[in-house]
Amino acid sequence: MGRGNVGPIELRNTVDLVREKLTKSIIDGTLEAGERIVEVQLARSMNISRGPLREACRLMEQQGLLESKPRRGFFVKEFGVDAINNLMQLRIALQVEAARLAVGRMGEDGLTELQRRFDVLRSAIARGEDVETTLDSSLDFHRLIFELTDNPRLLRAFDDMLPDIRLVSAYCNRFEQDQTGESDAFYLDNIPPLIAAFVTGDADKVAAAMREYLERVYKTHLSVYRDIKPARAGAQGQRRGPC
Repeated sequence: MGRGNVGPIELRNTVDLVREKLTKSIIDGTLEAGERIVEVQLARSMNISRGPLREACRLMEQQGLLESKPRRGFFVKEFGVDAINNLMQLRIALQVEAARLAVGRMGEDGLTELQRRFDVLRSAIARGEDVETTLDSSLDFHRLIFELTDNPRLLRAFDDMLPDIRLVSAYCNRFEQDQTGESDAFYLDNIPPLIAAFVTGDADKVAAAMREYLERVYKTHLSVYRDIKPARAGAQGQRRGPC
């Protein structure tokens, strides 16, 4: 069980700020998968009323970060192996096709931006940034591939998956880093070959490289999720891994 105290909050747009703070707390493990949102305790810790907290939770339920249970309240969404299979199978199908489309439409500016976003991720790793920063940098890299397709429906489909991808990745990432200490190497070893494939301009090579990358992510997630249950009771305070 997480600590349940996510700290005080400053007044701005209260609902949005509460949602940001809760999202960060889920990503960094302060609020764990399956944990109940205790409204009284959280509202007190953030120095707000329960109204904005409840509204933020409703919005996060729509995003797929929380789920509600009748007469029990909101809980951090929890994934099993079947859900990982469904998510990753869909992601592979969409992102391989997105990569194939993007390579024919991106031009030099697109290649430059792809490299720049990887450099941002690499810098975050070098600085030892927290799980949220590194995860967001990685997902920004992948989202660019969908942007470069010039296909709004494909981009929307990725954005619809994004909350689940973030949740699954963050959960696995913390466990992976704690167990091996080598999760950052996944990014540094496996993203450069993706960029190199884009540089060739060959759609088949790009699609093959993207499929290989995502299947490695898929395999890692499944392996971690199968290990999480027996280790979960003693595994806290972990950090990051691939997405």
